[in-house]
Amino acid sequence: MQQYQTIANTFKKSLFPLGFDLVYAFPIQRYNAVVPPTYHLPTFGRNPDPSTSASSSTTLGILVANTKHLWPIFLRYLYTSARGWDSDSEPLDDYVRSAVDRVARQVLHTATLFEVRYSDLAEKQVVAFQRLAHEIAGMYFNEKCYLNVHERFGAWVALRAVEYSLITYSTTLHNFPSPHTSVVIDHDGPPNDDALFPTPLNPYPSVDSLLEQQMVLLRAALPAFSGSAKVGISHNWRAWVEMRDLASGFLGEAGEGPRGGA
Repeated sequence: MQQYQTIANTFKKSLFPLGFDLVYAFPIQRYNAVVPPTYHLPTFGRNPDPSTSASSSTTLGILVANTKHLWPIFLRYLYTSARGWDSDSEPLDDYVRSAVDRVARQVLHTATLFEVRYSDLAEKQVVAFQRLAHEIAGMYFNEKCYLNVHERFGAWVALRAVEYSLITYSTTLHNFPSPHTSVVIDHDGPPNDDALFPTPLNPYPSVDSLLEQQMVLLRAALPAFSGSAKVGISHNWRAWVEMRDLASGFLGEAGEGPRGGA
């Protein structure tokens, strides 16, 4: 097992009980190759060339996402939290940040330089999460409705964070260091290999025309909300639920039914 796989597996095991059941390791260079420079993530001095050679050095990134697995865990946290929540707070965003930051520090320890970027960050730290999920996680990005569609969970997935780092390690293969480890290396990510990251196919193309029609209606409704897309989306949440269900209809055809609640 490669060291990047050990890191990813440790993230998976630590994040799953906190509600995050989709965790993917990926090479930063692969993502950077398909987005404008404004959206690039740092490679920490490694070759920025997105070469697909198996011997090419890459920089490790971790994508964190979830399905409805998150909701009972988050609601339990919300009900038992001593913190008071008001109408202006974003308890889910706060929970995501707290949980992912805590796990990153546990896995990578205090001597590690790392950064986590979240899907709600300011423009200067923006990540093209949907394009990233399409390129490295097999979640088809349907541009008709601007939703990622997972082959098992349909459109009921939520993209939460991406983490990347310079990592401090012990020299013992596969073991994470104590906080006192002093050997520093630039950590390789997965090879930028098309075989590891195949291009996903649209799992339900027969509904694209319906999705496009629904998107036209939703776009028309947004300007009515004082220029705030977030307010407009919140006001029309039922329409967005219907669109996610529509994009996930192939699950029902397979006898699994809608997965709602990402």
